[in-house]
Amino acid sequence: MSSFSSFSSFFGPGRLALVVGTGLTLTACAGGPDPEAAGASHMSAHYGQVDEIQEAVIAGNVNGTRDAARWLSTHEGQEFPATAAPALEAMRNEGRIMLRQNDILAVARTLGRLGVACASCHTALAANVTFPLEEPPASSANPASHMRRHAWAMDRMWEGLSAPSDGLWSAGAGALTTLPVDFGGNDQANLLAARVHELSDIARRGTTAEDRADTYGDLLETCGLCHDALRMRER
Repeated sequence: MSSFSSFSSFFGPGRLALVVGTGLTLTACAGGPDPEAAGASHMSAHYGQVDEIQEAVIAGNVNGTRDAARWLSTHEGQEFPATAAPALEAMRNEGRIMLRQNDILAVARTLGRLGVACASCHTALAANVTFPLEEPPASSANPASHMRRHAWAMDRMWEGLSAPSDGLWSAGAGALTTLPVDFGGNDQANLLAARVHELSDIARRGTTAEDRADTYGDLLETCGLCHDALRMRER
């Protein structure tokens, strides 16, 4: 079996764990649940739905995004203060838009804009959103190792969009700037690997949230297309 057949394991569930720092303060009702803990739980639930959408986009499966997009389009977020209401509505709206889309690139770009909406919510709440620190896998000419590095980079770029964090975005974009991997005689995969390299340069130059959202979507779709090219070669 080719090493490429295990690439989906690089994007497994649970990689989007987060910690919401003490900057998020909500007023608790006497004897009621702790709203700060409830807010953190709600944010974690958001990331679980995002993870499902990312998995589906990477697999090229638009229908696989529907349940998560529907959840995101209808969630209430009543535990958050009124200052978060516009951002929460922006997130719901991106979910509604995604439900109407049938093109995988459109879905991927909408996911990027959803990340920007997440960031606006975190900013409105003065939430200190942090993520577990992970060292990037070493740069390698080995395709499986290279793809693990790409997965690490895409994680950091999503975190950079949604935290928001220029440092995390730059770390992810920088990890993609190594030379494209050589997939041998698989010309389609080689072209797509080169496209990832080109998009990494665009990502490093992007400064606005909107530009970064589109570039993230383009990268996510390209990852999926490349994986599909590798699957086709294995059949």
